[in-house]
Amino acid sequence: MIYFSQPKNEALRDIFAAHNFIWAERQNAMCNADKYLTDYGLVIGRDFRQRGLAGEFLKARITLTKLLGVTVTSSIFTATASQKAAEKVGYETIVEYPFANLEIQFPSFDFSGNDTIFAKIMDKKV
Repeated sequence: MIYFSQPKNEALRDIFAAHNFIWAERQNAMCNADKYLTDYGLVIGRDFRQRGLAGEFLKARITLTKLLGVTVTSSIFTATASQKAAEKVGYETIVEYPFANLEIQFPSFDFSGNDTIFAKIMDKKV
């Protein structure tokens, strides 16, 4: 795993901490890969949604995974739309983590406006 220096922005620090907290759950569900490609999110601007862009980005990521000689790409998907896009291109859910539990672990987060129940770690084997 590659570690980055901690961001100076407090909100970003919280996001990284939550990401790493959820990611620890994935270690228990490893798919026997000695290395994998991951990221810190997939965001499509509001004006560009509903055009299939998320799926196209994920397909490009699968291609990159193959080119790098890596056998698995894995990410945490926190919105229903991105979870559906990942499923469409063959990602499988490895871990589901309830946002209600994240609110307990990270009280500075407010997920009350989020209609998604779980953050999902999803893998695509290539």
